[in-house]
Amino acid sequence: MSLTLKDQIVRPKFGVGAPIGAFGNHVRWFILLDQQFDLEFLVDEESYNNLKGSSWPGYDDYYVQKFDCVEQAIQDEIKQKCNLAFDTSENKLTVFKERIYPPTRTWHNWLLYEFFYRLALDTLLDFKHNYEVIVGKEKVVLCRINPELAWRSYIKFNSNLNVKSKEMFMTMIAELTLHNEELSRQHPDNIMMLDTDILFNPILDRDWYSKLITWFGLNDNYETAQIIHGLWYEGHKRSEREMVQDLQKIYGL
Repeated sequence: MSLTLKDQIVRPKFGVGAPIGAFGNHVRWFILLDQQFDLEFLVDEESYNNLKGSSWPGYDDYYVQKFDCVEQAIQDEIKQKCNLAFDTSENKLTVFKERIYPPTRTWHNWLLYEFFYRLALDTLLDFKHNYEVIVGKEKVVLCRINPELAWRSYIKFNSNLNVKSKEMFMTMIAELTLHNEELSRQHPDNIMMLDTDILFNPILDRDWYSKLITWFGLNDNYETAQIIHGLWYEGHKRSEREMVQDLQKIYGL
């Protein structure tokens, strides 16, 4: 899955920084609910080829939206079957239900889904695990999380913790938090620290969400945000259940 910008307009430079396991990508999705982010998602190559009609161009041309010799009727058919609008609240919610947090997203493919979008979204709304320098008038939120919660949340998706022991992983989270706190003190006009422990809950905290949208000057989309947050949380809990069930089957416990 990739994305294209439907309207080439100048957008403010926003950023999200979060340690591994601190739900930074989820925070970024909350920001992208704002009406200024008008996107269109393209399906991945496998999905495209499964849907492909006899007169359709190859995936490489579709991916770059090159339709020079394709009849308009065929272009319209491709768009209808393959492209997902990410513009209105209703369309964004559809994309979350079908593509971002679908029932098929679980412990062994969670990060695969995440990287469908991550690099493309970086060109629009920056996400880093480690911010070193804040430049110009960027608005950045840096996420702070309890290292134990980060470990519990992440280990089900990547059991080797990026080749780190539990202790090494938690130390890394703690050290990065100290780094972020110092960075926020140096750049108070550009950086806000936001605790994300509270997100690991089926209900999206209203005060937390208000802080986020106020900082970036976003529209209030709490009702939609709560629905996608519920999908995300259930995805975490489903992943935990299915991981335990699968490992029991594999090892006969």
